[in-house]
Amino acid sequence: MGTGNTALVYHHGRLLALNEGDKPYALKVLEDGDLQTLGLMDYDKRLTHSFTAHPKVDPATGEMFTFGYQFTPPYVTYHVVTKEGYMLDPVPITIPEPVMMHDFAITENYAIFMDLPLYFRPKNMAKGKMVLSFDQTKRARFGILPRYAKDDVQIRWFELPNCYIFHNANAWEDGDEVVLYTCRFPDIDLEMASGPVRKRLGNYRNELWVAYPNTLSL
Repeated sequence: MGTGNTALVYHHGRLLALNEGDKPYALKVLEDGDLQTLGLMDYDKRLTHSFTAHPKVDPATGEMFTFGYQFTPPYVTYHVVTKEGYMLDPVPITIPEPVMMHDFAITENYAIFMDLPLYFRPKNMAKGKMVLSFDQTKRARFGILPRYAKDDVQIRWFELPNCYIFHNANAWEDGDEVVLYTCRFPDIDLEMASGPVRKRLGNYRNELWVAYPNTLSL
């Protein structure tokens, strides 16, 4: 059972409580302001994996765009939920290893996924370390996929300097450009929750990245 304590989203008349390690929980707000948990949402059993805490609802179409990640292939799966609340067929996203993908972004025509070198290393737990490990030797990259794609054949990957990104601020299209405005950590150490790491967290950078999906240039 998940915690449902990371974020809330409202879609198709339902208030959903989200945590990326589980499926969403449907909530009801009572007259006295209290919350009642109605149950776990699996979209008529079409959702078989976890559900990001940061889905995107398009105010123009009423659709919700979401994904989930897991420890076994396919490591990432993308979904579109119609404005009527129906979840379309899953789109597996091919990446080489399981990573923590906390957020993504959408534009009018694209979905943007982040394959960043914060890897799941279960063997670390036997050594008393965290299951997540940031690999400073690997390159980071993000992939741009037409947002109604039926598979990931059309995804285009763009490399950028090593980093981790928890959250994106915005994404949009400008002509043939796809623009992602994000908060980028050049280095991150999750082993420490205080002390030296807290000082290094001040080194995060708000950056604007522009990609040209038709020419594969950045």
